Order: sequence, then structure tokens, then C-alpha cells
Amino acid sequence: MTKTDAQQAIEQTAPTTKAAQLRDVMPEIEAKLAAGVRLGTIHQALNDAGFELTFQTLKTYLYRYRKQHRARTAERLAVPGDPRSEASVSHATDAGPPRPREPLSVQEIDRLMKPDPAELAERIARYERIAIEKERSRK
Repeated sequence: MTKTDAQQAIEQTAPTTKAAQLRDVMPEIEAKLAAGVRLGTIHQALNDAGFELTFQTLKTYLYRYRKQHRARTAERLAVPGDPRSEASVSHATDAGPPRPREPLSVQEIDRLMKPDPAELAERIARYERIAIEKERSRK
């Protein structure tokens, strides 16, 4: 068997697990949900098409897909050089080995531990505005 034969054999294999098969159509499911179709209707359509799974299993797969999708989106949107985003971003996809962090200076530690009162007040006001906007949007 040559290398190209092996590649063709691998390309022709189809996913065998329900999770993998469902992952292929998950973007379409998300689009339908965004359009207003109920998850129960989608579940019934999948079962009618011969894709046997329980409603709870579908909900679990959807939850896992969304969680993974959020993680990927956050990783793509992370701002390089921003210490807040570097802590939550996985560096497994970086080309090189992770760079060791330099030790923090005493001034940097002091700045982190004792933030500027004006900056702190500005952050608190921003968070309060966000909370008020969220509360209004819920009504």
C-alpha cells in the first residue's frame, strides 16, 4: 500500500460516532435555532431521518459544541500582548515553544496590587453601565 492509497483510504472513512456525525451538521442546527426553530422540532427531524438519539443527548451535544465554539472564538479574538487575554488563551497552536515570562518588577507588582483610584472608579462605572444595559435588555 502506497502513501497515496493510505491517504485515500483515510479520506474515504466516515465518522462512526453519533457525536462526530452530529458535529458535521451542528452549524446548520445552530442556524435553524437562531431562525426560531425549536430544538424539539430539530430532534424530531433527526429521529425521522434515522438519526436515533434522545432529546437530552442532543442537548448535551449542542452544549459541548457551543462551549468548544466559544473557546475557539475567544482564542481568535484574543488581543496579542494583552495580559488579560494571554492567561486564557491556549498556546498549543503557536509555531514555537512558549516564551518564558520575565519576572515582574516591584513597580509593576505595586501597580497591579494598588490600582489608580481614578482608573478603578472608571472600571466600576463601566461595569455598572454594562449591568444596567443587560438588565434593560432582559425586560
